[in-house]
Amino acid sequence: MKTYKILALPGWENDGFILKKHMGELHGLISKYVEIEYLDPPYDVSKSMFPLPPLLDTQGRKVYRWGNYYLDMSEDIERIKNRILENPNIIGLMGFSQGVFIIGEIGQLAYTDSRLAKHLRFLICFSSNGIKPRRIHYDKKHLITIPTLQTIGSKDFVFLESIIQTTEYLNSQIIWTEATHRVPILSYDQKIELANFISDKLDQPKL
Repeated sequence: MKTYKILALPGWENDGFILKKHMGELHGLISKYVEIEYLDPPYDVSKSMFPLPPLLDTQGRKVYRWGNYYLDMSEDIERIKNRILENPNIIGLMGFSQGVFIIGEIGQLAYTDSRLAKHLRFLICFSSNGIKPRRIHYDKKHLITIPTLQTIGSKDFVFLESIIQTTEYLNSQIIWTEATHRVPILSYDQKIELANFISDKLDQPKL
């Protein structure tokens, strides 16, 4: 049986290890359907032309971000796109915060790249990106047609940005929570909704 995989994209001051910890029970739930590969952003947060205040108590640990010294994420986006195209088992993306920005840009590329659109069966976005890149990657925005599940937390400091973000997706399914800016803790019914969202894309029985 083919093992499908999704790439997980951490947010600002995160890496794959931190994101996996923040996923909690959702890691086990999603892993019943697909393998999750947690990626590490390549840049040290402290080395940026646009430093932001810390979001976490890092306890002296180095933390990372997407985007070079100027917060231009073009190279990161291209690298992830090529990784998807090179591996037919990668069928989706999951991201938190800054990782959601990259998901949106990959979705934009899929509008004109039929190979990319064929690979990606679904996207999962936890919260919105609270970081605005300096460079505008694409002048013309299109509705992203890849089925997407988005969570929006009522106590998230980017609550309004998260709502606005939903307008970028044609096939968006929203889970509303009371979470802050984090991967939310979902109720039992919301976990079922998430599981069924994934199983629908894999043609597997619903829970």
